[in-house]
Amino acid sequence: MRKVLLGLLALMLVITIVVTGCAKPAPAPAPAPAPAPAPAPAPVKPIGLRLATSTPLMSADTQNVLLPWTKELENRTGGRVKVTIYPAETLAKASEMYNALLTGICDIALVTVAFVPGRFPLSDVFELPYTIPYVDSGPALDKTGKPVQETVFEKYLIPLEYKEAKVLTVRRYPPGLLLMATKSVRTLEDVKGLVIGSPGGKTAPMIIKAWGAAPETVTVPDMYTALERKMIAGHLVGPMVIESFKLYDLLESVTMTNVGSGLQFIGVRRETWASLPPDIQKIIDELNPWLKESHDKSDKATVARVFAACKEKGIELIELSPQEMQRFVQATVGCEEEWVAEIDAKGLPGTEMVNEIHQLLSK
Repeated sequence: MRKVLLGLLALMLVITIVVTGCAKPAPAPAPAPAPAPAPAPAPVKPIGLRLATSTPLMSADTQNVLLPWTKELENRTGGRVKVTIYPAETLAKASEMYNALLTGICDIALVTVAFVPGRFPLSDVFELPYTIPYVDSGPALDKTGKPVQETVFEKYLIPLEYKEAKVLTVRRYPPGLLLMATKSVRTLEDVKGLVIGSPGGKTAPMIIKAWGAAPETVTVPDMYTALERKMIAGHLVGPMVIESFKLYDLLESVTMTNVGSGLQFIGVRRETWASLPPDIQKIIDELNPWLKESHDKSDKATVARVFAACKEKGIELIELSPQEMQRFVQATVGCEEEWVAEIDAKGLPGTEMVNEIHQLLSK
């Protein structure tokens, strides 16, 4: 009996050893979970601004100035500002561009002063015939070496006429020429009795009348149709519109009258400007000289390109003789006096401004 019990115990010991050896080892303790990474900050939504212009998308103004400026601004702000350009009167007609800016239809606008008749009466001083020389045709400087036109901008126009907007830059475009579709003009007699278009305002029609022609207001976007349908014989406007509005196939000649020179300015809506962070305002202000230089370079290159294309396409470029130019100038002598009287009657400093211009030019 004792032997049987010992055998059973031995058998149970063997079975226990076998079972224990075959059992799986206890699992290692699980590592503590790593802390969850902090969520990435949501990307900052850029400040979106709408820039309205009457110039076509492929014009020199849009391609050489406005588009590069928007890209430069986006780069300098690290993508915090995104400007979308609405060309070719997409948001507003040229004549309504300033109102579009003030009412918030756009945040930034390229405003052509002559296209907004009556809104900027003092600014028409630049369109007076042969009063303020165009800088590129012989710099007119005051005693400090500053162009007279800059003095007029800073002292009169920006504080008195453009004060409702934040002005980034003011640009004076090249002088007006006679773009002729039906008859070439070589003498003062050649223009008498013709219907000549002007972009708007009071000064250009005054000049056209002084030359003995009949003025007709035709905005630049409507110029092609008016010339094509022979509604006007020609147009008194700067040379760059020939390229911008593809007038090459309509023109017979261009007479270099070099009279007057209208203005454009790029303005930001006051409410928009106030809403921008101070560092972004600073970046925009720092870009203003770059913007002005871009406009100047673009204008020079465009005028040269337009004149070269005119010659290539058989459009005659007519330089008036000194004697004939003097006749054109002399015919318009009364325009300045008439304009000053009208401006003074509005309670604006017409006499003061023109007298200061002549004083600065005399020095």
